[in-house]
Amino acid sequence: MATLQDGTVWVWGIDRTKPSNHSPLGYDILLSPTQVPGLTNVQGISAGPGNYIALTTDGTILTWGNNIQGILGNGTGTKLTTTPSPVVDTLLPTSTRLAGYDRFDTSIAISQKMFPADFSTNAVLVATGYNFPDALAGASLSVLENAPLLLVDPYGDNQKIIDEIKRVLIPEGKIYILGGTAVVSSALEAELKDEPYYHFTVQRLAGVTSYGTAAKIAKQIMPSGGGEVIITTGENFPDSLSISPYASALGIPMVLVQKNNIPAEPLAYLKDLKPTEITIVGGVGAVSAQVERQLQDLFPDANFRRFGGFDQYETSAMIADALFGDLSPNLFVATGTNFPDALAGSIFAGSALSPIVLVKPNEIPEKLSSVYLNTLSPKKIVVLGGTSVVSENVFSTLKSLRD
Repeated sequence: MATLQDGTVWVWGIDRTKPSNHSPLGYDILLSPTQVPGLTNVQGISAGPGNYIALTTDGTILTWGNNIQGILGNGTGTKLTTTPSPVVDTLLPTSTRLAGYDRFDTSIAISQKMFPADFSTNAVLVATGYNFPDALAGASLSVLENAPLLLVDPYGDNQKIIDEIKRVLIPEGKIYILGGTAVVSSALEAELKDEPYYHFTVQRLAGVTSYGTAAKIAKQIMPSGGGEVIITTGENFPDSLSISPYASALGIPMVLVQKNNIPAEPLAYLKDLKPTEITIVGGVGAVSAQVERQLQDLFPDANFRRFGGFDQYETSAMIADALFGDLSPNLFVATGTNFPDALAGSIFAGSALSPIVLVKPNEIPEKLSSVYLNTLSPKKIVVLGGTSVVSENVFSTLKSLRD
């Protein structure tokens, strides 16, 4: 495969877009370079065993060839595409609601939306669905590993989660367990390790407390070398949830602290990291001025900034406005009153380079509208969770404002 200076594309050899009964290989064989019809103004090309990709000068990506499980991204269900077709946003083509029967099914639904093809990821993250710190601290690791986050029930049957892991994860792939055996049991860990045929590698990242687990995860992401770190409360979820798409999109470690104290495990990690940029999320009611002064004393040369609004809704709007602005075509929406449905969705938002904003179940907060929503161009709205956490009326109102 080659492209010329005039922007045309030429191919030769086995043409896997044209099955043939007259060739011993089952496909046409092009003995000399042949121009791909209708393909002009191409500035870049790539090819695999049965797929072809071209990038045009206007930024359009065109694909053709083997389309099993929709891997060409052209939005069609055909197994073979013989002519170059543009890649479309098949992941989030329209406004949508991502929800399952419960928090565990919701995490499966998001995994299947992010990774529709079987055996399409090298890693999976597993965390409890009954608390937020481990899952939200793992957001950056998930995007760095290109891995879904699946929530497990420490007290119930997790067969559906195991089935999803076996579907999406390649054999001999890696499973990160986030948290200790009290939240993700040793029995489930042993079952994952002992799956016949799959031979998964399982690594548990756990501290003595949830603060220590977050520090272990942060160390896995960035063990040392400075850079940015995010400081947020481990006592409530909204601030961590609002910042998690930014953290995950850029691979920034998230450190959880108490309101008036930095626990020993995260403190030791911060001293090893020696951050040069420190972003504090939440007002002084979440992360006190005392903790900020302690960080300033430890790292006097670091640059500091804080995102803290009157409440969690204003804070989420401030984060979205400052860190994402109007750049993303998507706007993820979650409730500001409970965490389970949004845990796996925070990773989806980060991988899509999109913000999460928080709403009330039956109301769009005024500060969210005035600080952020009213400044936006049309967006695709992605609601995380069912109608009990974000009502259909709120969803419809957001679509009418932003679609």
